Formats: sequence, C-alpha cells, structure tokens
Amino acid sequence: MGAFLFFYDRRKHVETFMDEYTEARATYPEAEISYVGHSNGTYILASALQRYVTLSVKQIFFAGSVVPRAFPWTSFRDNGRINSIRNDVASGDWVVAYFPALFELIHNSRASSG
Repeated sequence: MGAFLFFYDRRKHVETFMDEYTEARATYPEAEISYVGHSNGTYILASALQRYVTLSVKQIFFAGSVVPRAFPWTSFRDNGRINSIRNDVASGDWVVAYFPALFELIHNSRASSG
C-alpha cells in the first residue's frame, strides 16, 4: 500500500516498468506487447503512457483500475499507442473504490491551482 500512496514510490515503479519495457522492446523488436494490471499496476501503465511517448501496447486488461475516468484513452488509441482496453471492476475492493477519487481530487486541485 505504501508504494501506492507516496508519489516518489509510484514514480519509481513507473520508471522500473519503463526500464523493463525498453529492454523487452530491444530484445524482441517485433513482439506485440500487451499489459495486464491490477490496482497500482493500472496507475503504472497510465502514468507511463502520459510520460513516455515511446510506450505502446497492443491490448490492455485492467482489473480494479485506479485510473481517473477522464483519462484520455481515446487520444492514445487514435495515435496508435494502444489498440484496445478492458477494465473489470470489483465493487467490493475498497482501495479501488476510494483511492481513484482521492487521486482525482489531488489532480483537480493541482490543475486549478497551477
């Protein structure tokens, strides 16, 4: 849970993911890469898509996403960086139920102040 709550830890996990992604691309340049993520893993991919224009994945499967509803998936699909996404939500997962709202609140407060 700590990695989920602290910005530095979240950013570190995104950077680690991108290191692994880059290595996989270099090793298997013709591979079609798909992504499966749950909870913090959904944040990692969404954040990486926003920060790294070199990232592209064919298919995305999210289970219990913490990504804000307003995330610009259409723009990533339109520019060819993703092909499709599916998000299955578990209504009994309290972390997934409350933390997306918290992150949207933080994001909205930053956007309105800056």
